Amino acid sequence: SPPSPPKPPSPSPKPPRPKVALPSNPDVLDVWILAGQSNMAGQNANDGQPMPSPCGDPMPGQMLMFGKTNRKWTDARPSAADQSNGCFECLNELGPEMQFARSLLENKLSYRVGLVPTAVGGTSLIVNWKPGKAGDPSTGPQWLDMVSTVRDAMKQAGPNARLRGMLWIQGETDASIIVGFWGALEYGSNLYKFLLAVRKEFAEFHPQLPVVITKMAIKNRDKSFPHIAIVRDSQEGVMRALPSLIATDMEGKEFYWQDMGRDLGGVQWIHLSKNGVCQMGQEMYEQYVASGEQYVRPDE
Repeated sequence: SPPSPPKPPSPSPKPPRPKVALPSNPDVLDVWILAGQSNMAGQNANDGQPMPSPCGDPMPGQMLMFGKTNRKWTDARPSAADQSNGCFECLNELGPEMQFARSLLENKLSYRVGLVPTAVGGTSLIVNWKPGKAGDPSTGPQWLDMVSTVRDAMKQAGPNARLRGMLWIQGETDASIIVGFWGALEYGSNLYKFLLAVRKEFAEFHPQLPVVITKMAIKNRDKSFPHIAIVRDSQEGVMRALPSLIATDMEGKEFYWQDMGRDLGGVQWIHLSKNGVCQMGQEMYEQYVASGEQYVRPDE
């Protein structure tokens, strides 16, 4: 009789699920770090638009934020960055985090979402966000602020908190004449080191923290940020080099015109409008879901 045909190879085993699980009960708080500069914080009070609904609407008891000044968890509201810094009457600006969190909640990926705003407008990766230790004068002040704020937020949130990831929108300052051409060329190396340091710093909360990174838009922005194409290319390179980075794109989102003066490029698209940050937050959510970085663990 003819020999039996060879058996097909066994399928490769599925990779193990991450230790940090998507919650399946309402006691869990999914915590997200908000880091970067003004387009993460939201700087659009003067865009001429009303606060969009439902994008900018609070979700009391479900969408929370941690304040840097009062060190407390409260219901998240628009102008989260200003609120975090103690300006509780500031309600006329909006970042992408509220639409991102709303989509997580409405689609049942989370029962409760905790936002930790640490973004500050005008900050650079090369100086302000440089990782290091307290007491080292070369360490970036925003790095130290983020680390202490996130650690306090997780402590205050208690044992049911899960650090799920980071939203990162940053790059304009490193693309500006302030940092210069040679500084912009270092952006890829600096971003790579920064992301490794973030994961090492918060490894006790997540074995490989996912980071949603927004690539810089170039259209109508390259006069104010002459090296922005270098920064964007560097962001794409780092996303190819490290796992668990989730790419989103600022290009194509709605900006509003701002006059920066002759020395800084004149009239340009500097900041996303309120509608633009809602578009950005929705894309962040959609790409996070598409990445597969969210999992359900049966025992939670």
